Amino acid sequence: MLKLKKIAITGAVAAGKSSLLEMFRNCSAFCLDCDQIVHHLIKKKGILKQKSLALFGSSILVGDEIDRQKLASKAFVDPAKLRDWENIVHPLVLEEIVSVYRTLNPIFPLFVVEVPLLFESPLQALRDFFDYCIVVIGVHDKKKVEKRFNKSHFSQRKNRLISDEEKAKRADFVVHNTGSKQELQRKAEQLYIQLTKS
Repeated sequence: MLKLKKIAITGAVAAGKSSLLEMFRNCSAFCLDCDQIVHHLIKKKGILKQKSLALFGSSILVGDEIDRQKLASKAFVDPAKLRDWENIVHPLVLEEIVSVYRTLNPIFPLFVVEVPLLFESPLQALRDFFDYCIVVIGVHDKKKVEKRFNKSHFSQRKNRLISDEEKAKRADFVVHNTGSKQELQRKAEQLYIQLTKS
């Protein structure tokens, strides 16, 4: 297997995780986004679609495809079913991450994955896979959050997340995204150099 360092980026909603991931990509790291992996798995006519329908029923469908908003509406009002769904989806996400890593061209200096629920996941193996974890702590941008989630969904999501302070204790690196995009870029570049040299 590759000796390539495996880096997880996590943090609260709208903290700047995706921005940091893109900056690592611009520095020539290979980057993955777990949300995109889940989206891809949901669209496939495979086990995740079958088990999602078994858990939440056909009302989550639009045509022949699962609608993620409808799925979220069902999942976040039933904690038990949400846990069941996460116990299905998280191993599939890890399987996809590991598969990509194993087949990766060794020209890349780092393997970086945005994992929003790294510490909240029931899957310890997901945390164990990574060599380092970066937590992004940002200013709470209410407008940005409300664009992505309705208020009810956001409140339910937020209640399930561990605090920034607790994430920071568990992280190898903490990036405070409290300034301009240029400042975040500088921090990303410094961290990139540190990770590739260590």
